[in-house]
Amino acid sequence: MIPRVLTPAVKRTLFLFILTLAALPNAPALGRETGSVETAEVVIHYDEPLGGVAKETAGSYPEIRRNLESRLGWDLGYRPEIMIVKDREAFVEMGAGGYAVAFAVPRRGLIVMDNSRVRIDPFSLEPILTHELAHLILHRHIPKDALPRWLDEGVAQWVSGGVAEIALMEGAGPRLRQAVLSGRWVSFRSLAGRFPADDPALSLAYEQSRSFVEFIVQRYGSEGLLRILGGLRDGKRIEAAVEEAVSVSFGELEAAWRDHLKRRVTWIVYLSNRLPAILFFLGAVLTVLGFIRFLIRKRNYKDEDWDEDERFSG
Repeated sequence: MIPRVLTPAVKRTLFLFILTLAALPNAPALGRETGSVETAEVVIHYDEPLGGVAKETAGSYPEIRRNLESRLGWDLGYRPEIMIVKDREAFVEMGAGGYAVAFAVPRRGLIVMDNSRVRIDPFSLEPILTHELAHLILHRHIPKDALPRWLDEGVAQWVSGGVAEIALMEGAGPRLRQAVLSGRWVSFRSLAGRFPADDPALSLAYEQSRSFVEFIVQRYGSEGLLRILGGLRDGKRIEAAVEEAVSVSFGELEAAWRDHLKRRVTWIVYLSNRLPAILFFLGAVLTVLGFIRFLIRKRNYKDEDWDEDERFSG
C-alpha cells in the first residue's frame, strides 16, 4: 500500500532510487537521453548532446584528482561517477538546492553538475570539480557524524581557490563583512549539521566557513589544518581534534578568528570599498542641486526682463 503522505524515509528512498537510475550507463535517466564515458579512473554520465563536455571532463579529471590528493594527503581510493546535467530543470529534479551549481553524494561516490551554470565561465570546471571531489575524499576518510558541515565546506572552498558550490544571490554583497560590523555571526555549532536554505544566511554560512579555514591555514599552516582533519579521521570530535592539533581550545580559536576579522574590517574599510557608489550618489545630488539652481536663475532672469519691459512701456 502506498502511503498518502510521503514520510522523510520514503522521500530519501525515492531520491536514492532516482539517483541510482540516473547513474546507470545509457539508462533513460528521468526520461532524458543519456550517454557515458568510462575510463580507468572515472565514469561520466551525461545528457545528450554533452558528449564533448564529458570527454573534456574525463581528460581533466586525473590531474585534478592527483593535485587534490597531494594537497590533502589522502587518496580517494575508488572510481567515482560524475553526472553532467544539461539544464537547470533537470538538475533541480536530481535533488539540487535553489542556488547549487553542483553537489556531491559521498555515500554513492557521485558528483552531479549543472552544465548550464558550470559552463557560464569556461574556466570554472576545474575548481568546481575540485570542490566536489574534496567532499568525496573527506567523507571517504572521516565519518559523517564527525565532520562538521562548516569544515567540510570550508576545506572544499580552500582547496578550490575559494569556489563555492552555489551561485550566490544576484547582487549579494560580502555577508561576512556585514556580519562583522553588525556583530550578527552565525555560530559554528549551528552550522555543524546543515546550512540555511536561503540567502543571505546561506551566503554567510559559506563565507564564514571559508574564512575560518583560511584563518587556520594562515596561523598554523596547511599542516595545522591537516592535523585537525587527521584527528577527526581518528575518531576525535572537532573540539578535541582542534586542541590536539593547534594547542588551543576551539573557543579560543574562534575568538582569535573573530578578533582578526574585527581588526581588518573597520568602518573606514567598509566605506572605502563603497567609495565609487558614494561618489556617484554625491555626484547625482550635486547635479540635481545644479539643475535647481539653473531653474532659479532662469526664473530670476525672466523676472528681470519683465521689470525692464514695464519700465520701458511706462
